[in-house]
Amino acid sequence: GQAYRCACAADRTGHAMLHTLYGQAMKHNTQFFVEYFALDLIMDSD
Repeated sequence: GQAYRCACAADRTGHAMLHTLYGQAMKHNTQFFVEYFALDLIMDSD
């Protein structure tokens, strides 16, 4: 099925929300780690 994180991009309101959120993230110099999975960030080296 469709991924939940992408579901709001299908309509006009959802697209506007995503665009605003991304714009605010860029305004505040948010750093994204798109090439990492959450588990990779929290796993210990043991």
